[in-house]
Amino acid sequence: MFFHRQELQFSATPEKPDAVYARKLQEVLGGQYGEITVAMQYQFQAWNMHIPGKYRDLVFGIGAEEMGHVEMLAIMIAQLLEKSPLGITEEAVQDDPTVAAVIGGTDVQHGIVAGGRGPPGGPPRPPGGGGGEHTRGAPPAPRSG
Repeated sequence: MFFHRQELQFSATPEKPDAVYARKLQEVLGGQYGEITVAMQYQFQAWNMHIPGKYRDLVFGIGAEEMGHVEMLAIMIAQLLEKSPLGITEEAVQDDPTVAAVIGGTDVQHGIVAGGRGPPGGPPRPPGGGGGEHTRGAPPAPRSG
């Protein structure tokens, strides 16, 4: 069971709107290794523990703390986006090559997890296995033509 108190553990207000920084925080909030993922992993682990007592309570407590992090980040992102001018992104692209790469479509995950290269499994594939490439069993028979 969760209880929600209408106050943040830490209160912070950004000096000015910043859509680019808000975008960076979105990865911290909901990315593959973000706070939402971590919170759900701890909660799921606690629900699946079949040992009552302090260890299960500990894991539940960590999950609840992570949910507090989710709330703080979500509120900060909303504050950063309030009254944010649209031209701020163009300025950031000119000032920071990393921001320009992300806005241009570079997958930051490659730099963080795989040292600048693609991940070992290759690029993400659409549901169903991808664009028709053969991935299982014996190789397809040659086409006659």
